[in-house]
Amino acid sequence: MYMLSTIISQTGECNAQHATDPCFLNQWGYSTLLLIIIGIGLVYLLFKKRKFLVDNLKWIAGTVFIAGFLIYWYAFNEGGSDSNSIALAFRSALSSMEMFASHSDLLEVPKELHHDPFYMTIFSVIHFLAVIVSAVFIIKLLGFRFISWVRLCVANLPSKKKCRLFIFWGVNDNAILLADSIRKKAAEPKGKNEEGWENCRFIFVRLLSANESSSHGRFTFSHFFNSSHDGTEKFIEKIEELDGILVNSKFGITGRVIDKVKSEFDLYKYLGLRRLGNLIKKYPQATFYFLSPNEELNLEAVSVFKEIAKCKEDRVHNQVQIYCHARKNNQNQKLEICDGLKHQIHIIDSSNLAVLQLKKNVRNHPVNFADVDTSKACVKKPFTSMIIGFGETGRDAFRFLYEFGALIDANGNRNPRKIYVVDEHMDELKGDFLMKAPALKERKNELEWCEEMSIHSERFWEKLSEIIHDLNYVVIAIGNDNEGMALAIDLYEYAYRYRKDCFNDFRIYLRVNGSCNTIQLKQIKEYFNIYGNTRNVIITFGAQEEIFSYDVVSTDVLEVLAKEFYYAYQKIMIDAMPGTNEKEIEEKKKAKESLKQTAEEEWNARREALRDKHSLDAQIKLAYQEEQDRANVWHIDTKKFLAGAMGEDGKDNKERLKEMVELTQREAHTLNYSKVCDVVSSTLFDNLSKCEHLRWNACMELQGFVTCDGDKDFQQKKHKCIVDNDVLRSKYPETIPYDQCVVELSFRLKKN
Repeated sequence: MYMLSTIISQTGECNAQHATDPCFLNQWGYSTLLLIIIGIGLVYLLFKKRKFLVDNLKWIAGTVFIAGFLIYWYAFNEGGSDSNSIALAFRSALSSMEMFASHSDLLEVPKELHHDPFYMTIFSVIHFLAVIVSAVFIIKLLGFRFISWVRLCVANLPSKKKCRLFIFWGVNDNAILLADSIRKKAAEPKGKNEEGWENCRFIFVRLLSANESSSHGRFTFSHFFNSSHDGTEKFIEKIEELDGILVNSKFGITGRVIDKVKSEFDLYKYLGLRRLGNLIKKYPQATFYFLSPNEELNLEAVSVFKEIAKCKEDRVHNQVQIYCHARKNNQNQKLEICDGLKHQIHIIDSSNLAVLQLKKNVRNHPVNFADVDTSKACVKKPFTSMIIGFGETGRDAFRFLYEFGALIDANGNRNPRKIYVVDEHMDELKGDFLMKAPALKERKNELEWCEEMSIHSERFWEKLSEIIHDLNYVVIAIGNDNEGMALAIDLYEYAYRYRKDCFNDFRIYLRVNGSCNTIQLKQIKEYFNIYGNTRNVIITFGAQEEIFSYDVVSTDVLEVLAKEFYYAYQKIMIDAMPGTNEKEIEEKKKAKESLKQTAEEEWNARREALRDKHSLDAQIKLAYQEEQDRANVWHIDTKKFLAGAMGEDGKDNKERLKEMVELTQREAHTLNYSKVCDVVSSTLFDNLSKCEHLRWNACMELQGFVTCDGDKDFQQKKHKCIVDNDVLRSKYPETIPYDQCVVELSFRLKKN
């Protein structure tokens, strides 16, 4: 303290004696410039490094307080406080605390120090820092509202940079996970056609919940200090990391909104989101996400946007893509195809996407459990599976196993398979499911519905003891992570104890939701790996953080291969059209001219052509065709695995793949495969075609189609080709090339 007093005293004396010298300390311009630089730096820290300031606020405040204490100690060290350390300490501490309330005791500082540039510079900087600390504290209390307001204003400024705008209607775990995934996607190297990723903007809209009055949505003083009443605060830090913007709507988006707004912009005005509406006008290719766990709220909000989109005044939402978290059932799928944002709405079905994880890896395909003979593309063992829990995930898992489990045995016939389905409420669940897929009623030898069977009952374990030796594939989807985890471990130990081949061709798939349960199960699996000498017998899938990622959710990622598959298939069909006479030549020419330049355009052209018919038949046909195109893509790995062109690790066997490409080479302008000329290649190609037909049959049956003798009827969902391969080859041999073309493309299409 004495040294500080000496330095300041000597500096004051120097200033008094050399007032006219061009010294740095005597030039107020430099001091002012220094303050400006400090101010700019602090403002930068306030907005760009706010998290650092907030996290270290107590240490910064403590440092500023001590600095203030020292400058006031020096100033007050005279008069009555000169020899009274207690009074000097209390006066200095009190004045130092008052700095944080934007108050200074400059009047109590000796007048000679008022003219000391060095002292006044330090005095001003410390007081300024104290005010900044208080500002950071206040902004912390504001709940991110002020920072978001500034960012939204800046975003509305004119800019030549291309931008991708992602708007999350509702603040929840799903939204945060997806936004974080998009940010990681943006950091990846991009191609020329992927502009705007370097300038992503994330906007989170806090929607008013049903039990809140409209006053809670208004910008009041009390609301200024509290972000929300619905737990939004826990997401603030993550939104800050994303450089996101958080805005509050005055009302929820419900059906009542439609009567009060006439156009899209009126909607944003009504919700108190005028600036957001202006921003969307600047970025018409924005993406909306409704990811609340409450599916009814998501569907209602999306329905409001659909109704408004029908208005002629709505020009903003023509290119907007909307993703809605809901069950992908018949009712909700109508949102995607009916008027108003038609084909711009995409249902995110978390259960469906969870099972999609299994489809993406051939290691999880049924073919991997049935002992494949790659020389004949057939399997040598039956496939037996059990689904425990027939809720949403269980039903989707059933569809996957039923379709992808349709394989060919060594004799060229349908390979035996059995699916056991267990659920306590099976009677009502089965009735609804079979009503939508009536063809499955005839598959009594392949399906066994274990009605009113609890996993805790004696009947369940008795059934398991009957089939444990043949059981290959178990899916646990009972909705309760802890209970499911316990059952998975019980089944593991049961198989270890009683199964003849132990864990050979046996795996347990457990649907989980919470990441904490995934971590716990990982630790348990490590225990089994070490002491049970087994690896990856229990596989988890469907965790929230895995589902809500950009590559899983986005249709531009999911459907790009389906579009390419359809486009390539159309090219083959047109190329193979006969051209022996003038009429056929003209038809072939017209078909070539009608083919679009890109897969995306051809995909959309099919949608538009069927949409113009305005019939339910056309909609059913479109849904069936698009679903088959998607299924064709996911089944590519099974076909490659059957032919030996892919290993269990999911990597292509390049030499074998090259052989299959050559083998499936068609003659020019025909559907004839002349290189399939010997017994071995003929059996191989024929079995792959048969397998594709069985897969097609299963997919059609799951969509509700049944077989018939006459022409196909989309109204009654009837198709004559839903028959076994021997019947198909005897009655409808002209359809076989369709299956062969799918096989051909499976080896040619590059799938990442």
